Amino acid sequence: MPVARILAGRVLLALALLGVSAQAHADPIRHLAGQLAKGAGRLVKRKALVLPFPDAGHLTASSISVQDQLTAKLSGRHGLQVLKASQVRSYLTQSRINPAELVNPDVAQRIGLLLGVDAVVAGGLAETDTHRCTAEAVLINTGIGEILASAQAKWKKSCADLAPALTSQH
Repeated sequence: MPVARILAGRVLLALALLGVSAQAHADPIRHLAGQLAKGAGRLVKRKALVLPFPDAGHLTASSISVQDQLTAKLSGRHGLQVLKASQVRSYLTQSRINPAELVNPDVAQRIGLLLGVDAVVAGGLAETDTHRCTAEAVLINTGIGEILASAQAKWKKSCADLAPALTSQH
């Protein structure tokens, strides 16, 4: 079973258990940041990083845009210090990690430990049957691998059209 499907199953289960549903929000990135930041209260160092959000196992302009915007909107919430997205991408390029593996909680945890943070935001993008982009994300405690928070957001755009829309908003 592909890694992306395993994480998708875990994320959907976590979302169902937490009663989270995918709704279109005025600012889906702000919604993701707010939901994920709620789990930061249990962190010791309050240092985190946001991984790119693969779309069908590949890094796209939308994957990078979601990472950049979520990093910016998560930074400072609940006292959270977030590594710059460009630093995270530089590490990923140097270490040659397959983008499809970024949705694997064990890989995300290992990356977080190596970069000295106590939490990692991992997730992915998926296109619905109605051509709307959905993001699913989890905040993972790197010390014990526990999912501290999960969130889901939906845009009224396709994943391919998401990057230009996010860039023009900010």
